[in-house]
Amino acid sequence: MRKSRLFGAAILSGAVLAATPNLAAAAPPEETAAGAGGSGVVSSGEIPEALAGADYWTSTRLASARPATPVRPETPVPNSAEPRAAGGPSVSVAPTKAGGPAATEAAAAEEPEALHAGSVPRPYTNYPDRLNGKVFFAKYTAGGTFQGNFVCSGTVVNSENKSIVWTAGHCVHGGRGGSFHRNWIFIPAYSSSFNGHEPYGRYTRRELWTRTEWASNSNFRQDVGAAVVNRRNNIRIVDALGGQGITFNQSRSQTFRSYGYPQASPFNGFLQWVCVSGRISDDFPAGVGPATIKIHCNMTGGSSGGGWLIRMATSGLGYVNSVNSYRYGSTPDNIFGPYHGNEALSLYNTVRSRPA
Repeated sequence: MRKSRLFGAAILSGAVLAATPNLAAAAPPEETAAGAGGSGVVSSGEIPEALAGADYWTSTRLASARPATPVRPETPVPNSAEPRAAGGPSVSVAPTKAGGPAATEAAAAEEPEALHAGSVPRPYTNYPDRLNGKVFFAKYTAGGTFQGNFVCSGTVVNSENKSIVWTAGHCVHGGRGGSFHRNWIFIPAYSSSFNGHEPYGRYTRRELWTRTEWASNSNFRQDVGAAVVNRRNNIRIVDALGGQGITFNQSRSQTFRSYGYPQASPFNGFLQWVCVSGRISDDFPAGVGPATIKIHCNMTGGSSGGGWLIRMATSGLGYVNSVNSYRYGSTPDNIFGPYHGNEALSLYNTVRSRPA
């Protein structure tokens, strides 16, 4: 039996769940049904910004937060007759630069595929670097037991509310037996030697969202999550920094640029890294939803939730088409990500216009 590991901390099909507004030391309140986002969606409502966790993250906690790497107890199906075609019409939301729409630009030159990740040069003030960031959160069980402080990665994406960070489902919720993470923050363009460098500050979460299949069943086929983040100085994150595009129901045969902040050895979580790879094959973990996608990449825990970009332009703007999700211990040079099909599109459509 091969063992697989998550890259950050928890994944979903069917309905969508929203995060409960809770404090690190408090038990989470009950989730309540909400009509926003369509049928089958539940939400606890918004969390007051004063309780969102920015002050929780001292330099010591930032430095000691670790990537969660629980073992997935299942054997992947190596071959399957499942359809691999797109599940519906393709949908794309264009990227944007800070303060306005991006100009149409030529496609960036294709980079050669590489088995190992390459470090992104600092400072992270250009595109796409400034739109990649590090996620920090405190993880709790469903019963309220603290499990530690953890890290993931995420990407700012464009939307009507200009306030979405796209990531993995397990970077917002602990999955079966878990709860929505608390003290969740996003630091775009993060870099560090110890105390951390935060050129654009911290963004606290207003709401966290994921698919019910992840929260209830830890379904790797739907390991997608989103955060609606609060404004900084009354400016929305996309207006301040720009946002990548996002796309769904595309061909599986793409050249992916996978970004993240790997922290487990041999990495240290201080820097951005990128892998460039085409699709190798599909994977068929248990659960409903589309097969996942396998690419070449040796990034480790902490890179979970980092965006897979396609169709990148010379501006550095492109389209998020998956996220880092999991890997198997027997194949450390490969990463798997969820296919952006109708399930991921449903999640995006739920959050794209949420108040921010």
